[in-house]
Parts: sequence; structure tokens; C-alpha cells
Amino acid sequence: MSTNTAREQRSAVEALAEAWASIDGKLEEFRTEKAIAEGQFATTSIVMNGHYAGYMAEASEMIDRLRARNFDVTPIRVAELKVIK
Repeated sequence: MSTNTAREQRSAVEALAEAWASIDGKLEEFRTEKAIAEGQFATTSIVMNGHYAGYMAEASEMIDRLRARNFDVTPIRVAELKVIK
């Protein structure tokens, strides 16, 4: 897998995970734990409850299962979108 493909895959997984967290009403927790995981906080007293890691793992599993059923889950680049008139 090329670097761009791996980056796009992670981006697609993260987009799905973030959307799912939003639907579950856990978007703030997801974003906070993402920031902690990315090292944006030097020290924190925030307890991580697995929202970020959990949604990421489950989103990745969903994408894998869709691919196993021959669904195309290739991320669409904005530049590739066509305006429908």
C-alpha cells in the first residue's frame, strides 16, 4: 500500500469513525481523545474512555467487511467530484 493510499485509508476510517461518534452523541469525547492521542496535550487529567480508539477500530472493521462483500469504499477526492446541474 502506497503512502498516499494508506493516508487516504486512514482518512476514510477517521471520517467514518467521527461521523459515527457524532450520531452516538460522543463527538466531543471523540475529538478530545483524538487530540490526546495525537499528543496535542503535554499532560492531561482527562480520562480516556476509548471513544477515539474504539470508533476507529470499529470503523476500520466496517470498511474491511464492506470490501469483503465487494463494495467499493475508495475515498473520493474533492477534486474528483462533478457538479450535477
